[in-house]
Amino acid sequence: MCCFAMIMVFFGPRTALFFWWIVGRTSWDNAWGDASYLFKAIGFIFCPWTILTFLALGGEPINDWDWLWIGFGLLADVASWANFIWRQGRDVPAAYQQYIPADLR
Repeated sequence: MCCFAMIMVFFGPRTALFFWWIVGRTSWDNAWGDASYLFKAIGFIFCPWTILTFLALGGEPINDWDWLWIGFGLLADVASWANFIWRQGRDVPAAYQQYIPADLR
């Protein structure tokens, strides 16, 4: 079950973004405005929940309460990356466990 949850956390928003790009091409282009392709690619790779929230809000311009929702998207991205890093630290081979502080093991 943990593996399935990890897959959904990482591939779920990226799959939704890809589907949105395929199906809603007009709303996708209107939401981004003049944003560069590099910005879109970095958002797709590193913070898909934030980008998905941005698109769901309608894109530019971002109004007052929209920042709250984008903050929730950013929080979801930070939580998913923190979970990934924490799980990778737990899978450290036994030979290297001596270098990890005891309270983090």
